[in-house]
Amino acid sequence: MTNHDHDLSQPVDEPRRPTCLLCLERADAPAPPEGKHRPSGLFAPGDVRQATDGKEPDGARHAAHKAGLRHWYKLTTFIECSFPDKTPHKNGYIVETLCGRVVNIGKDCGRSNVIGLDQIIAYAGEQEQRAADIVEARGRPEELAARAEPIAAEVARVLAFTDRLADKLPAIVFEMQRRADSGDRRVQVTRVVEREREDGTKFMETVVDELTLLGLDAWAEQPPGDLLAAGRRLRDEIAAELAEDPDPEPEKARRLARRIDRFRKDLDRAEDWLSRVRLFFGDQNLALAVYAANLTNSVKVDEGRLVFFDKEKKTTYALGVAGLFVVKGRQP
Repeated sequence: MTNHDHDLSQPVDEPRRPTCLLCLERADAPAPPEGKHRPSGLFAPGDVRQATDGKEPDGARHAAHKAGLRHWYKLTTFIECSFPDKTPHKNGYIVETLCGRVVNIGKDCGRSNVIGLDQIIAYAGEQEQRAADIVEARGRPEELAARAEPIAAEVARVLAFTDRLADKLPAIVFEMQRRADSGDRRVQVTRVVEREREDGTKFMETVVDELTLLGLDAWAEQPPGDLLAAGRRLRDEIAAELAEDPDPEPEKARRLARRIDRFRKDLDRAEDWLSRVRLFFGDQNLALAVYAANLTNSVKVDEGRLVFFDKEKKTTYALGVAGLFVVKGRQP
């Protein structure tokens, strides 16, 4: 910071006030490196008070480089700033001024008490994000890798089952794919019901119901990839990066956090896909799919199974939908 950056002899948006002479003397000195004091967050009023040099007695304005930021703080109760106006605030900054004083300020009163605060606020936001990103990079990959395991196992079972279904019942797979691609979720189901006239005589009537296939859009989507391998790779590679550079700069920390967030979203999408697959393979919905594919003469749904039968209505084999494995009869 130089005198060209801030006019230290003039007040900021208020009547003239004295400026610290030592800050004036040091205004043109080279700024210290940003990493000299790695700023951190404080969350208790006592910690804030302990980190400062106490109250400023004379009311003079000071100046600071952004590298003078020591801490940012976010409190649940109000605290006064270091300056005579004692403005109460909950969120603020602990800053080492050019003269070496360490003060605490809020963003509103701070602008009239510390010249250069706008740059400090921007730098604090960058460092706060960096700290959050590092916490995320250190703890989240292991959690996400563990979360991926059951999801990946269920995806694998579903894909193995749909492969078997495509092999043994290509008509139902073709029909569901066609409907998913066209957005045709409605199925007209014809049934015959017995009615009674006013005179008590009975008659049969054909009724057409229009029903909706659930979870159909899952058939039109690309299934999730190998989440198990992706989760382990994420965990191991980020751990290796942090072992090599345990205190990364903001840009690198942000990159790691974004990579973690992308994988989290992959898991969210996989869980959403699985939820729709489960809807599709529910007994009533699966029976509707069998009907839509004109397979009711050879296949029925019975308590979580697709039961195949021959012309004599004898069961030949059954695919267990819930467990996704052959549950009885001859191997398909």
